[in-house]
Amino acid sequence: MKKLLTLKEIGERGRNGEYRAICDNGKTYEASYSAEYKCMFFCIPYDVKVLGYVESSIAEHAAEAAELIWEING
Repeated sequence: MKKLLTLKEIGERGRNGEYRAICDNGKTYEASYSAEYKCMFFCIPYDVKVLGYVESSIAEHAAEAAELIWEING
């Protein structure tokens, strides 16, 4: 599995991007990085901690693969 990205690592890329915030409640949330403002925009519950980020495209492929495996294994 690919390691989670930190906000610092994303900022060092210097470009806008769409991500999934991986959180300590076992859920993921949509997140957008703004290179102009050097910050991540997302909406999560106040008591949830962000563990890291993955690029949205990677998260979508992982979710699709997990669904397929689930269907195959029943």
